[in-house]
Amino acid sequence: MDRESELLLLEMQLEDLNQLVAGNDAMNCNGDRSDYDVSLELLRQDLIDRITAHKDRALCSSIACALNRDHPALEHQREMENSALQDREMALSLDQDPTTARTAGQDPHNQQEHLLDDETLVKLAMRYNSEEAGMSILGFDNDDASDTSPAAATRRALKQAAITRQCTACQDNFKICDIARAPCSHEYCGECLGAIFTGAIGDEAYYPPRCCRQTIPLEKVRMFLPADIAQDFQAKVPELETKDRTYCHVPNCSAWISPDHIVNGTGTCDCPADEGTQQLLEVARGQRWQRCYQCRRVIELNTGCYHITCRCGAHFCYVCGEPWKTCECPHWSEANLLARAEQVFDRGNNQADGPNAAAGHIAAPANIPAAAVTPEPRPDPFARVYQEVRREREVRRIAEELRANHDCYHEKWRFINGSHDCEECGHTLPRYIFECRGCRMRACWRCRRHRL
Repeated sequence: MDRESELLLLEMQLEDLNQLVAGNDAMNCNGDRSDYDVSLELLRQDLIDRITAHKDRALCSSIACALNRDHPALEHQREMENSALQDREMALSLDQDPTTARTAGQDPHNQQEHLLDDETLVKLAMRYNSEEAGMSILGFDNDDASDTSPAAATRRALKQAAITRQCTACQDNFKICDIARAPCSHEYCGECLGAIFTGAIGDEAYYPPRCCRQTIPLEKVRMFLPADIAQDFQAKVPELETKDRTYCHVPNCSAWISPDHIVNGTGTCDCPADEGTQQLLEVARGQRWQRCYQCRRVIELNTGCYHITCRCGAHFCYVCGEPWKTCECPHWSEANLLARAEQVFDRGNNQADGPNAAAGHIAAPANIPAAAVTPEPRPDPFARVYQEVRREREVRRIAEELRANHDCYHEKWRFINGSHDCEECGHTLPRYIFECRGCRMRACWRCRRHRL
């Protein structure tokens, strides 16, 4: 149904409802309002709101059409004004008073407009006006559907290619008005973009929402996000932007306490006190666990160097808890470094499952007589010693690589087939995983793009 017909139907419904309300008011002489009267009034107000929204949309569509039609003239006028502005700056620079030239030359630059690019204009026109309006910005005219010539088919194919984009995450094709472009030029559909922002709300390691280490601003992609996700993310930003955050210590509450509700280092919450947090901190001190100086999370280190990257984004030393590279503590423990090297070696040298496979045993086929089976070869007494020596040598080599790359920025990755676990989020990837060429970390596609 077109917009004009829908607006006409709404206006006819409102007219019938007004007549019904007027007749009901005439019958009700005592002035008391029943539930029926209230429901009629609510329905009437809903119809008025919908009619107003339709008229506002029609006005916006008219303005958009006018802008599309006058866009070349406006762009030409802007270029002429910029040319005149440059001529004025040149004349002022030749003036004898340098102070006047500098002062006059600064203001135009500070007032320079940030214009929308053509792709954004196309998306806005297609979402809030019509597909034809977007096509006119791209330079495509309306084609005759009855034209079956090869030239017309080529034009339609070019038109379809111009308005179709592929989502980087799900690999599905969408119209250009339904897909957002990140600062790194990767494009995401509304559902995958919503998953990125939802992940940033639930897991601080994904905040701020980013792709290829470049932040995705909410104001640039808000029109592609569901309204509830955008509102939840905007409400979560003050908490995530607070460096030294305070939360309620009661496990059933754990609410964030705003700095406005903290007086003299003490936050106020309506929850009863418990001793669970203090017991946890006592255990942490006994086990020599460390707390993040920024978000105060408790962190345990099992393998690897002392460079800790917290979920909140803070980098600190595991030994003293100070920001990374601001102390004189050692960068790694040899025991932890060797444990990590053994872990890397073992995951790439897994033997076949089963006790027989581990011992090198070859079972006799069931369909061959026992007398015809070749006797098992005698085990080599030096094979196990050789394997242990080889393992130790490889572990040492991997440890030296990890030592040299303990400050890895994860810039180069290799693709590995098979089922593997992501070392960041813990999820199991059934088909493939990425491994950093520097520090040998294995991460899923999501953590690689939006977390590391």
